[in-house]
Amino acid sequence: MLILTSCQTTSVVKDVHMGADIVSGGYVIAYIGLIEALHVAPVYSTKSGFALKTSFQSPRRMQFAEAWSYGKQFSYTKTATEKMMCLLPPCAPMVAEQGIILMKDAEFTEAASRGFEFQLVGKMGKIVAKMPAQSFRAILDLKNKHGLISATPSPGAETADKLNQSTQNDET
Repeated sequence: MLILTSCQTTSVVKDVHMGADIVSGGYVIAYIGLIEALHVAPVYSTKSGFALKTSFQSPRRMQFAEAWSYGKQFSYTKTATEKMMCLLPPCAPMVAEQGIILMKDAEFTEAASRGFEFQLVGKMGKIVAKMPAQSFRAILDLKNKHGLISATPSPGAETADKLNQSTQNDET
């Protein structure tokens, strides 16, 4: 029997260094294979806007470079690749590839009502993942509850890097 779980804790943190409020959602297992999984967390920053943080764990490197959803390409930035520790021998060496998918306000709001199915494409393969609408609604609800003003960033690597740095600060 396989039971899938996810951490659904949603919180608001003030990043004093960036001067931004960050709403972070818990990671959801958006894709699971035999020995690999994609964990995705929705986030919002008053400086960078809406995004999805991705973490793909697998014994193989996919080298993701693009994110697509039903013919529309989203801005995707690879943020890190880390080797993971082997906990239960015998095991294959695992790698965690992390990235950020930027979303516009309207796209995030639509995902809050329909969910979000997308594909990550890399040099070594591709995967199709799905996020439930509730993950997006939780971020919007907390953003609205705290009266946070929407950011209007121009999508790009600089925005993704700032968002990744601020959410990494939240985890420490």
